[in-house]
Amino acid sequence: MTATIYSTARDLYALAPAERYPCCVWVAEVLIRSADLAGRSDFGRGSPWWQRANVSNSSQPWSSTAAAAELRRAAGWPESVLRRVHSESADRRLEVVRDGLTPGSWHVVQGWRSLDPLEGGHTWLWWADPTDPELGVCLESSEAKGVRTSGVPGVPPWESARREHLAPRIARYAAGISVVAVGA
Repeated sequence: MTATIYSTARDLYALAPAERYPCCVWVAEVLIRSADLAGRSDFGRGSPWWQRANVSNSSQPWSSTAAAAELRRAAGWPESVLRRVHSESADRRLEVVRDGLTPGSWHVVQGWRSLDPLEGGHTWLWWADPTDPELGVCLESSEAKGVRTSGVPGVPPWESARREHLAPRIARYAAGISVVAVGA
């Protein structure tokens, strides 16, 4: 799965390197393609699943990670616990996320700077290093910066992907963090 998710992200980026996907669209597209669910109407654009994956309902701010958990089941991937923490303490947020990480696996992580009003959210894919899950590779996109791998534009070969520490990312989202493993 590590190779599948990463190679899928590389392939998607190669199709349109200048594309500046919103974060949730990027994650949803990579997951659907990795799970070989592209073309299924229940996961297509406009479907209820797509709406949840892209947080189209502000009363359900954590729907992106919940949608990732739904996709896991549809793909037949192993079950995973969805973890969510609302804490002003960055250390507490990191502790809960760390407990939800599966070393050597990909995860969908979602954070919010504010829930009321709902703003400053971001969703990304995180690969947790097998020896230190707080060290990993981040696949993300935004309309402002485009597709990035651990902050560097584009999706380089896996061997060249820069590792980063998770703590600074978690610290940005004071309203809370949600995480679910999506595959090894």
